Amino acid sequence: MDLWRPDGEDSDVREVVNQLALKAAELRYEINGLMTLPERTPENVSKVQDAMRRSWETEQTLQDWIANIPNGLRFTTVAWVESISSDQLLESEVYPGRIDTFPDVWIASVWTLIRVTRLFVSGAVVRCAAWLNTSVDYRTTPEYAAAARLGTDAVNDIIAGIPYHLGWKANKSTLHRFAVAGDNCFSFRDNQNKPRALGAYVSTWPIFSACCSDFATDAQRTWLRGRLHYITDVMGINQAGTLALVSFTPIQSCSKLC
Repeated sequence: MDLWRPDGEDSDVREVVNQLALKAAELRYEINGLMTLPERTPENVSKVQDAMRRSWETEQTLQDWIANIPNGLRFTTVAWVESISSDQLLESEVYPGRIDTFPDVWIASVWTLIRVTRLFVSGAVVRCAAWLNTSVDYRTTPEYAAAARLGTDAVNDIIAGIPYHLGWKANKSTLHRFAVAGDNCFSFRDNQNKPRALGAYVSTWPIFSACCSDFATDAQRTWLRGRLHYITDVMGINQAGTLALVSFTPIQSCSKLC
């Protein structure tokens, strides 16, 4: 697949990312079926090993995409939050760590989609590793270690982009909150279509996906759930409130949602 077309139009960027995300989704669906194989015959083992190999190939394609993206479409890390007390996480608009900003909401949604796709790739690898390694704890395997690094990074990346989607921007050394991403400060592709709830809408599923990941910490889940409540209470997107009611557990996230 050619990651970039000669004309370099922005619309092609979204098309490329959608193709990569669709490829990863199809692979996840295939792996769901493989996980139901009752016997570990040489043929079935080969099928699962091949699915794991293609998962890593998808990740490599994503890395190639990131390495070749034009500078004008890249994100910028604008701040680093040192710490937030545990009793403030549910209401905090930022999470400890870096905060990313983007040229506009459209580009932010592209980056968020690629980050979620990488998270799903890590989950696919974990499931394959668990199926293949019944004689030992799969969490001791090199495959799991690599997937865990990828999944942890993906969760951190998603979290780093959420404040932008929900209304933060950087101004020198301080952060100033405005209404929502898309209003006043951030332009959409046509410079006219700037719905107020755009940033909240496109971040709802990524927030939920990160919550469901085995690689999210309890503190991260608390903050992410708080963002879902914020999207419901402030932006009026009721779907986010429904997702916030889901009970996130490692067993659930690995076996059903990754």
